[in-house]
Amino acid sequence: MRGHVPGQIGRVAYGVLYNSDDAGNADYMTGVEVADFSNVPVAFTRLRVAAQLRCVHPPPAHLRDSPHLVHDLEQVAAAACK
Repeated sequence: MRGHVPGQIGRVAYGVLYNSDDAGNADYMTGVEVADFSNVPVAFTRLRVAAQLRCVHPPPAHLRDSPHLVHDLEQVAAAACK
């Protein structure tokens, strides 16, 4: 990962799908964990993610050029997290 966000914890970046709906629309954000938002630049979007068990997996290479990326990622995640 390149760069550094003030208050960043570790060197891991995450991809997050959120605000999804039944039509297959969703927002996607790449982010890092921070201690708190106090030093994060105001131009950055903030997303609080509640502590809970999560499935973490790398995106499959064959999905990179998919026109239905959000739907395909949801299907892969569902299968990987069973």
